[in-house]
Amino acid sequence: GRDRMYQVVVGPGQTLQASVTPTSPGFDPALYLIAAVGCADQPLSCLDGADQAGAGGAESILFQSALASPITVLLVVDSVSAATAG
Repeated sequence: GRDRMYQVVVGPGQTLQASVTPTSPGFDPALYLIAAVGCADQPLSCLDGADQAGAGGAESILFQSALASPITVLLVVDSVSAATAG
């Protein structure tokens, strides 16, 4: 698909805020955040996610690490439909 993935290291007690705003009214984005060490787990477990706004709407997430050491996460920008990626 046309997903985009970004690898981010979140330090102890730090907050990661991410948002996506479509440039096309037909694009319906979704954001989700998974731990990089758990990306092979089935079922996949999300640390946070957002898919509420519908086509043309912005999505955002806010994740605060409660860990004592850094965590590497994968921020995924996805779409409901592969045909309408923005």
